[in-house]
Amino acid sequence: MSSSSPEPGVHDVDDNEQHWGRELENRQINVESKRLYLDLKENKGGRVLKISQISYHGQKSRIFVAMDVMSILLQHLKGFVSELNAGPDTEKGHMLKSESFFDDTRQYYLDLKKNERGVFFRFTQISRARKPSHMETRQRIVLPSVGIPSLVSNLEELFEKYGQQKFVEKASSIELPYVGILPSARTMRVNKKVYYIDPSSNARGSYVRLSELHPATGNRSSITVPLESLSKLRDVLNEMCQEMAQMPVKDEP
Repeated sequence: MSSSSPEPGVHDVDDNEQHWGRELENRQINVESKRLYLDLKENKGGRVLKISQISYHGQKSRIFVAMDVMSILLQHLKGFVSELNAGPDTEKGHMLKSESFFDDTRQYYLDLKKNERGVFFRFTQISRARKPSHMETRQRIVLPSVGIPSLVSNLEELFEKYGQQKFVEKASSIELPYVGILPSARTMRVNKKVYYIDPSSNARGSYVRLSELHPATGNRSSITVPLESLSKLRDVLNEMCQEMAQMPVKDEP
């Protein structure tokens, strides 16, 4: 069972209000033994939703989602609900569905997985603002799958109420490069591994991020390739495929 509470005063009380900005609305979602806090803030950079969860040991996880990418998150979550409604028959430990998306400074990964306790949703955020891979900041929230519809409902209400207005920092005069329309993201499954091919862009230009999901740990490793170098990478891979096709096949014992 899941429930939500939009009452004021129910929120992540450890926040520094001056740092994060003015509070617009906060909600609480209860799903079985899990509890999520939704805190919507506004500052000079725009509006950001903070999703928080406190573990049994008191450890807090926080994921920040800007209103600019909220519609993408909702689209993926609705796809997860459709997957659950279809009733997939999967052995425990297997991935049912995986998605990913990005903003300027964060990577987001959404996983629907099954273990001995049932089906659960895992939402991971990796902050990579000019940091090497060993300094990545990783935040993760886990929720029983029964709570996904309640999460979708609350996010839709917040987005409808607060997500339509755009905020521009007056002091900003940075001109981002024109990148046009990027290709759509792709996902590739090979045996038990999942590979993500995600086009994105930032102030330095457009690129493609290639990520691999490690099933045993749930961690990901990734590299980026400038978009203008993608055709060169394709040519190199084609050459390797042609060489492999010409190699003699090893006889079976």
